[in-house]
Amino acid sequence: MAEYPRKKLEVHKKLVNQSEIDQYFITRAKGDSMEPFIHSGDFLLIKVQSGYNPEDQVMVVHNGLPKIKKVLKDGDTLVLRSFNREYGDFIVEPDDDAEIVGVVKERFPKGAFSV
Repeated sequence: MAEYPRKKLEVHKKLVNQSEIDQYFITRAKGDSMEPFIHSGDFLLIKVQSGYNPEDQVMVVHNGLPKIKKVLKDGDTLVLRSFNREYGDFIVEPDDDAEIVGVVKERFPKGAFSV
């Protein structure tokens, strides 16, 4: 998995099956591109996996920047879509570096954890 500039928080054993705990991490959302579903400062439980469904909110590292987006395929092209309509789509160009990190499994509002 690529390195990216995001702090990962340890997942408490009450949140996921203990045998799968190493497949999850918690990160904090930044920005408003996924509103109204995810707000800046929310904590996100991410399951590390490369596969996803079209309706999933996916963590992708695009040109070194972590993003939470819907990931759509348009032929051979990946499209990163925000829920907030004020933001346009990101088209992943052939020379871009893009890696699917995982899928958002749960959202916790900011203040849910002490960091």
